[in-house]
Amino acid sequence: MKKKILFIVSSVNQIGPKKRPTGNFLTETAHPYVTFRRQGYDVDIYSIKGGEAPLDGMTEKNNELNQIELAEGGVHATRMEIQPAPGR
Repeated sequence: MKKKILFIVSSVNQIGPKKRPTGNFLTETAHPYVTFRRQGYDVDIYSIKGGEAPLDGMTEKNNELNQIELAEGGVHATRMEIQPAPGR
């Protein structure tokens, strides 16, 4: 049986009184996602509220591991668009 890993990521797209844009920092999600996938793990990603999980740090989108994660669907995976995090 394949081992599984569950990432639970933020649904927040604004922060602070000035409502600055924010999100899940791409590298902090992409690098472990790719590393675990390369080791043979199934990785599911869910957002706290379900729906969109905004990304931040897109200035680093050309990084090799970030490109792999984006191409595989990682943070933008359909399964994350459907479900809130378990227990919510």
